[in-house]
Amino acid sequence: MTTHQLAQLWTEWIGRAESLQSALAEQKEALIAREMDRVENLIPVVEDRRTALLDADERAREACINLAAELGVGASLPAIAKKLQPLESARLRNLAAKVTKHGEAIRNALIQNHALVENELSYTAVTLSLIGQALREPATPYMGSTEPGALSLDRKV
Repeated sequence: MTTHQLAQLWTEWIGRAESLQSALAEQKEALIAREMDRVENLIPVVEDRRTALLDADERAREACINLAAELGVGASLPAIAKKLQPLESARLRNLAAKVTKHGEAIRNALIQNHALVENELSYTAVTLSLIGQALREPATPYMGSTEPGALSLDRKV
Protein backbone atom coordinates (compact mmCIF):
# COMPACT_ATOMS: atom_id res chain seq x y z
CA MET A 1 0.00 0.00 0.00
CA THR A 2 1.31 3.44 -0.87
CA THR A 3 0.42 6.87 0.41
CA HIS A 4 -0.77 7.65 -3.13
CA GLN A 5 -3.30 4.79 -2.95
CA LEU A 6 -4.51 5.95 0.47
CA ALA A 7 -4.82 9.49 -0.84
CA GLN A 8 -6.89 8.21 -3.79
CA LEU A 9 -9.21 6.35 -1.43
CA TRP A 10 -9.66 9.39 0.78
CA THR A 11 -10.32 11.53 -2.29
CA GLU A 12 -12.98 9.03 -3.37
CA TRP A 13 -14.42 9.14 0.17
CA ILE A 14 -14.61 12.94 0.01
CA GLY A 15 -16.44 12.78 -3.33
CA ARG A 16 -18.94 10.30 -1.95
CA ALA A 17 -19.37 12.41 1.18
CA GLU A 18 -20.12 15.48 -0.92
CA SER A 19 -22.69 13.47 -2.88
CA LEU A 20 -24.36 12.33 0.36
CA GLN A 21 -24.31 15.89 1.72
CA SER A 22 -26.07 17.06 -1.45
CA ALA A 23 -28.80 14.43 -1.04
CA LEU A 24 -29.20 15.30 2.65
CA ALA A 25 -29.53 19.02 1.79
CA GLU A 26 -32.21 18.19 -0.77
CA GLN A 27 -33.94 15.99 1.81
CA LYS A 28 -33.86 18.87 4.31
CA GLU A 29 -35.47 21.21 1.76
CA ALA A 30 -38.20 18.65 1.06
CA LEU A 31 -38.85 18.16 4.79
CA ILE A 32 -39.11 21.91 5.37
CA ALA A 33 -41.47 22.28 2.40
CA ARG A 34 -43.46 19.25 3.62
CA GLU A 35 -43.18 17.64 0.19
CA MET A 36 -43.71 14.07 1.35
CA ASP A 37 -43.53 12.53 -2.13
CA ARG A 38 -40.15 14.15 -2.63
CA VAL A 39 -39.02 13.02 0.83
CA GLU A 40 -40.04 9.43 0.02
CA ASN A 41 -38.24 9.56 -3.35
CA LEU A 42 -35.06 10.76 -1.62
CA ILE A 43 -34.95 7.93 0.93
CA PRO A 44 -33.39 5.37 -1.45
CA VAL A 45 -31.04 8.03 -2.86
CA VAL A 46 -29.75 8.91 0.61
CA GLU A 47 -29.46 5.24 1.55
CA ASP A 48 -27.55 4.35 -1.64
CA ARG A 49 -25.14 7.23 -1.15
CA ARG A 50 -24.68 6.35 2.52
CA THR A 51 -23.92 2.75 1.60
CA ALA A 52 -21.40 3.88 -1.04
CA LEU A 53 -19.74 6.14 1.54
CA LEU A 54 -19.53 3.31 4.06
CA ASP A 55 -17.93 1.09 1.41
CA ALA A 56 -15.35 3.76 0.59
CA ASP A 57 -14.77 4.28 4.31
CA GLU A 58 -14.09 0.58 4.88
CA ARG A 59 -11.62 0.43 1.98
CA ALA A 60 -9.81 3.56 3.22
CA ARG A 61 -9.66 2.15 6.76
CA GLU A 62 -8.14 -1.08 5.50
CA ALA A 63 -5.64 0.85 3.38
CA CYS A 64 -4.64 2.92 6.41
CA ILE A 65 -4.13 -0.22 8.50
CA ASN A 66 -2.08 -1.84 5.73
CA LEU A 67 0.08 1.25 5.23
CA ALA A 68 0.69 1.49 8.98
CA ALA A 69 1.70 -2.18 9.09
CA GLU A 70 4.09 -1.70 6.18
CA LEU A 71 5.65 1.28 7.92
CA GLY A 72 5.80 -0.59 11.23
CA VAL A 73 3.70 1.94 13.16
CA GLY A 74 0.29 2.11 14.78
CA ALA A 75 -2.73 2.68 12.58
CA SER A 76 -3.11 6.37 13.28
CA LEU A 77 -2.47 9.33 11.04
CA PRO A 78 0.10 10.96 13.37
CA ALA A 79 2.09 7.72 13.56
CA ILE A 80 1.97 7.21 9.80
CA ALA A 81 2.77 10.87 9.06
CA LYS A 82 5.96 10.73 11.16
CA LYS A 83 7.34 8.01 8.87
CA LEU A 84 6.59 9.86 5.62
CA GLN A 85 8.37 12.53 3.65
CA PRO A 86 7.11 16.04 4.57
CA LEU A 87 5.23 16.51 1.30
CA GLU A 88 3.46 13.14 1.57
CA SER A 89 2.71 13.78 5.23
CA ALA A 90 1.21 17.20 4.48
CA ARG A 91 -0.91 15.77 1.66
CA LEU A 92 -2.36 13.04 3.90
CA ARG A 93 -2.96 15.46 6.77
CA ASN A 94 -4.78 17.82 4.41
CA LEU A 95 -6.99 15.02 3.10
CA ALA A 96 -7.63 13.76 6.64
CA ALA A 97 -8.75 17.25 7.65
CA LYS A 98 -11.18 17.31 4.71
CA VAL A 99 -12.49 13.86 5.65
CA THR A 100 -13.07 15.07 9.21
CA LYS A 101 -14.80 18.26 7.99
CA HIS A 102 -17.13 16.32 5.69
CA GLY A 103 -17.81 13.73 8.36
CA GLU A 104 -18.94 16.46 10.77
CA ALA A 105 -21.06 18.10 8.07
CA ILE A 106 -22.81 14.79 7.37
CA ARG A 107 -23.35 14.19 11.07
CA ASN A 108 -24.87 17.67 11.46
CA ALA A 109 -27.11 17.23 8.40
CA LEU A 110 -28.37 13.90 9.74
CA ILE A 111 -29.11 15.47 13.12
CA GLN A 112 -30.97 18.37 11.50
CA ASN A 113 -33.02 16.11 9.23
CA HIS A 114 -33.84 13.82 12.15
CA ALA A 115 -35.01 16.85 14.16
CA LEU A 116 -37.21 17.95 11.25
CA VAL A 117 -38.79 14.50 11.04
CA GLU A 118 -39.33 14.42 14.82
CA ASN A 119 -40.89 17.89 14.69
CA GLU A 120 -43.24 16.84 11.90
CA LEU A 121 -44.27 13.72 13.82
CA SER A 122 -44.88 15.76 16.94
CA TYR A 123 -46.94 18.31 15.00
CA THR A 124 -49.00 15.53 13.45
CA ALA A 125 -49.60 13.84 16.82
CA VAL A 126 -50.74 17.09 18.44
CA THR A 127 -52.99 17.92 15.49
CA LEU A 128 -54.64 14.49 15.58
CA SER A 129 -55.06 14.75 19.34
CA LEU A 130 -56.80 18.13 19.01
CA ILE A 131 -59.09 16.81 16.27
CA GLY A 132 -59.96 13.78 18.38
CA GLN A 133 -60.60 15.96 21.41
CA ALA A 134 -62.88 18.28 19.41
CA LEU A 135 -64.85 15.32 18.08
CA ARG A 136 -65.42 13.97 21.61
CA GLU A 137 -66.73 17.25 23.03
CA PRO A 138 -70.49 17.42 23.55
CA ALA A 139 -72.53 19.27 20.97
CA THR A 140 -73.21 22.95 21.63
CA PRO A 141 -76.34 24.88 20.74
CA TYR A 142 -74.46 26.16 17.72
CA MET A 143 -73.74 22.71 16.27
CA GLY A 144 -77.23 21.41 15.66
CA SER A 145 -77.75 17.78 16.71
CA THR A 146 -76.88 16.72 20.27
CA GLU A 147 -76.50 13.06 19.29
CA PRO A 148 -72.92 11.90 19.18
CA GLY A 149 -72.21 10.98 15.57
CA ALA A 150 -69.67 8.64 14.11
CA LEU A 151 -66.10 9.80 14.24
CA SER A 152 -65.76 11.70 10.98
CA LEU A 153 -63.60 14.60 9.96
CA ASP A 154 -65.96 15.77 7.24
CA ARG A 155 -69.15 15.77 9.30
CA LYS A 156 -71.64 18.39 8.16
CA VAL A 157 -72.97 20.74 10.80
